[in-house]
Amino acid sequence: MPFKRPELLEFPTIYYTFKVKSKESDEVIEYRVQDLPDDRFEEALELMRTHFLPDESLCSSKGVPDDPHATKVLLDFWIECMKKHLSIACFRNDGVDDELISVNCFDVHGKDDPKEDVKYDSEKVQTVFEFLEYTSKVSDIFTSYDIDQYLAAYGLCVNRKYRGQGIATEMLKARIPYLKKMGLSITGTAFTAIGSQVAAKKAGYEDFYVKSYEEIKDIDTRFDFRNNSTGTKFFKIMVLKADS
Repeated sequence: MPFKRPELLEFPTIYYTFKVKSKESDEVIEYRVQDLPDDRFEEALELMRTHFLPDESLCSSKGVPDDPHATKVLLDFWIECMKKHLSIACFRNDGVDDELISVNCFDVHGKDDPKEDVKYDSEKVQTVFEFLEYTSKVSDIFTSYDIDQYLAAYGLCVNRKYRGQGIATEMLKARIPYLKKMGLSITGTAFTAIGSQVAAKKAGYEDFYVKSYEEIKDIDTRFDFRNNSTGTKFFKIMVLKADS
């Protein structure tokens, strides 16, 4: 059966707190990582549209950020993810303001989930998801780790104003307490840009499946992601265990 959030897990739950030094001063600020509240969905979508899409290798190489229709198709996908109450967000934890600083859209993949031939109303978006489905199938986290379910992610976004402070790394670390609360043992995610790959490495994630975009273009002529906005040369699926 498709995964559902544990009924007894309070919503929203705070999973993780951390402190980082402000870029503007010597002030040390505490942040919290919690469930993304329902009343922040639209704000989260706008953050993904303006701060994630232009910097994501697969979408940027296909021109999704400059295509309003393709962008809407992706926003519709993300809102459905958010409605499952699995996605997380980062806020200041000192009451100074309530600005949405970071968001990470989650879903859970199950070995026995019904196979659905999903068609997206955008050729560009369809290509991106078919590529992700291909890499998920050939890498096969289920068999490699002898598991039935794992946490997947569809976009980690940090507001550009807050970048350079290690917040992406902390968001990725937050998955350990999150996994434990959800009763899951492992997370596996496609990291398409060098910035997120570096952050994941710092957070303790391990390379699971690595291919250069040069190699990937030979798999299918549609899978040519070399002309991406970040200049990233490699695609990676990286994993982290709850007991790391």
